[in-house]
Amino acid sequence: MPVIKVVNKEKLIEVSNGANLRKSLLENDINPYKGLFKIMNCGGKGKCGKCAVEILDNNDKRIQVERSCQIVVEQDMSINISPEK
Repeated sequence: MPVIKVVNKEKLIEVSNGANLRKSLLENDINPYKGLFKIMNCGGKGKCGKCAVEILDNNDKRIQVERSCQIVVEQDMSINISPEK
């Protein structure tokens, strides 16, 4: 089972292979949204982009920013939530 390392929250969560990243974060009390977008968002439909997370490499350096609702977790990964764009 893959492990998600949320670097800026200092948390590790284990998820099922093929799990949706946004749903996994929310199920583990980690909200990928900030400010009013915690309640005003598209609900994981991939339309608003407010659930963006920073995907990190093995050295915790930013590789890219992606919408968490569009990420299928198939391997261990490191992320930061609420990245600056």
